[in-house]
Amino acid sequence: MVSPSAITSSDGGVTSCETIRCEVEDGIATLTLNRPDRLNALNLTMFAELSTALGDLAADRRVGCLVLTGAGSAFCAGFDLKDPVLDRGEAPSPDNPAHSDVAVMKQIWDFPHPKVIAVNGVAAGGGVGIALSGDIVIAARSARFVQTFVPRLGTIPDLGCTWTVPHKVGRAKALGMALLGEPLYAEQAADWGLIWACVEDDELQERAREIAARLRDSSPTAIRETRRLIDRAATVSFDDQVREERCVAQEIIRTPDFAEALSAFRERRKPRFR
Repeated sequence: MVSPSAITSSDGGVTSCETIRCEVEDGIATLTLNRPDRLNALNLTMFAELSTALGDLAADRRVGCLVLTGAGSAFCAGFDLKDPVLDRGEAPSPDNPAHSDVAVMKQIWDFPHPKVIAVNGVAAGGGVGIALSGDIVIAARSARFVQTFVPRLGTIPDLGCTWTVPHKVGRAKALGMALLGEPLYAEQAADWGLIWACVEDDELQERAREIAARLRDSSPTAIRETRRLIDRAATVSFDDQVREERCVAQEIIRTPDFAEALSAFRERRKPRFR
């Protein structure tokens, strides 16, 4: 396991581990999957390093938003099928917290700050699950999403793909992606509503940082509660959701952030949220 000090530095500079890179600058943490020679394929070391980094960043008071992307020409090619641990039966397990893909996906999903995912190339297999775990997902025009589990590997989609994909695009499209394994390019993914936007390749990282800066400067409470409400919407009735919205809104109007927002609106300036 990598020590926390090996992940982030107090001066906000770039730090590298064996499989990831992390940088905190101007309140934005950029976490980069960094195995470009293996298309950023996942292995046990990467899961361990991601777990440590996400824990550190969640507790880092400098951080207001997270950007997750990949190094090189790919975002993430899923689990590294050439990793010898597969032959030894040491694949990630929910019973092994140090090597658990389940635990890492929960850390990403529950990350306390807004998450921008910048899909810079192919997202395949479990890489699709990681790509779709963000609050705002943008992809380079050349990027594509491929679910190879069923047709090529004889197994099921994982890392949350059977939850995120149908929730975003519906059962028919989710089954088509999973059972046929055909690549879905970024422009079509945006048309389907699988991601927020498709951008030109050379604009991806700049656009991701622009979005992250906007989220960083927004009310943390409003973002947190909006995420929670949207995530619960599919499991409750309309009446229940409207009542929950009212309860949350009544709590928010008593917060310093809402008072600041009102003052800023009346003074025609940008609010300065905590």
